[in-house]
Amino acid sequence: MNAFDGRRMAVAVLLAAMLAAAGCVTKNLELTENQPDSDVNNYLDGPDAAVAAATSEESGVQGEVEYVVARPRVIDGVVVDSPAAAATDKTALPQAVDADLDADVASVFAADSVLAEVNGEAITLQTVLGPVQAEMRRWSKECTRGEFQDRCRGLVALRVREAVTERLLADEARAQLSADERQRLSEAAAPGTPAADAMLVQAFLREKIGPQVRVAQSEMLGLYRQIREQRYVVPTEVRLGLIMIRKSDSATPEWAESLAKAVRSRVAGGEDFATLAQRYGRDKSAPSGGDYGFIREGGFGVRAVEDALFALEAGQVAQLVETPEAYYVVKALDRHQGRTVPFDEVQAALEQELRSQKYNTRVANYSQELYERWRAQSKTAAASTTSPIATAGR
Repeated sequence: MNAFDGRRMAVAVLLAAMLAAAGCVTKNLELTENQPDSDVNNYLDGPDAAVAAATSEESGVQGEVEYVVARPRVIDGVVVDSPAAAATDKTALPQAVDADLDADVASVFAADSVLAEVNGEAITLQTVLGPVQAEMRRWSKECTRGEFQDRCRGLVALRVREAVTERLLADEARAQLSADERQRLSEAAAPGTPAADAMLVQAFLREKIGPQVRVAQSEMLGLYRQIREQRYVVPTEVRLGLIMIRKSDSATPEWAESLAKAVRSRVAGGEDFATLAQRYGRDKSAPSGGDYGFIREGGFGVRAVEDALFALEAGQVAQLVETPEAYYVVKALDRHQGRTVPFDEVQAALEQELRSQKYNTRVANYSQELYERWRAQSKTAAASTTSPIATAGR
């Protein structure tokens, strides 16, 4: 047996272990003859975790890898977990140590094994991993063999669970929605397509779970009090107009002071602030007419200027501000007074936020119930038949 055949066989053993860890009874991948047995202990019986052990004939080393299969995350009735992201270790990866693993990835898809059936519909290896082949190839180039195996185990387990859940939800939708509703939805997307199934599931979940969601006034008030300081307290903002006259630009300090007083007097007298700033200002805002935009407390670097600014009402001009380096003419071009947004202004938004949270929680729980029921039926069917495929009926 050459090195490449050894790698293919190792990947075949790995996939067998991964599929068992996903909770499915699988066909042999049949990539090579006389495949070595794969020892998978404590395979997944629920949504929490599993430890899978795979034996590689090439390395002769057996390792145990723990991975977690998360419950599917659902938003508005649609499973939105990103399996690739969920299975990806966030630690830095070493440089590629085994570029031949790319061939291993390709060899896996040579046998499109059936992993499971949901009410007669097959879930195949290609269905589960096909959309992420590019991601797997990237892993194979970036990771060591052990890291590649760890990621693939988690990926297969998660995507099998996701695919089963999606099909169970679609089957429930087809069975329980009225003929008129199914007909209406079929006009928006071709029946049997992923888009049509997604629309069916969303309509079904809104009809089944939507009416169960209730939001009490006390819950909205409680959320408002909890997040009020972070979300609904609006600080005061003042739009800063500034003309800075540097002392170092003048022949004498007295001349700089006289110029600053004259400029301030002209501003207070009603002359156009922007024109004066462009002519006399020596800071970065001068070309734009001395307009710094709206400033919140603590948002400007010169404290004396900020203190003078926040004491002003819109349109007012402060007394001349002096620092060791410069004189400042300060005007409040506009002012937005801070306030706390009252409950009645945000009540509708809070109700929708709580309703969405409760709805998504109920959808996730319902999806979990369907999946656990399917698993129990699959185990029963597998125990009473010689078929290598896990099947489950309604």
